[in-house]
Amino acid sequence: MIMKTVKYRKGLRERLDKLTYEIVQLKSILIYQSTPDKAKSSGAWRDLLKASEEVSNLWSGSSALEEIQAQRGE
Repeated sequence: MIMKTVKYRKGLRERLDKLTYEIVQLKSILIYQSTPDKAKSSGAWRDLLKASEEVSNLWSGSSALEEIQAQRGE
């Protein structure tokens, strides 16, 4: 039973990671297409992704999935 739970959570985390990546990509496309200054928006988006990666690398707290589960009492 424990192994099923571990595999299930790992699968959920992988799916969440994929969905998060796709959402980021969609946001990038939408922002890029709706902004008149494409060069400026592309630079800002690159800066945001870089900052996000830096924060993720330094993060030592619980993952987003763990935090959501804790808030929901799961």
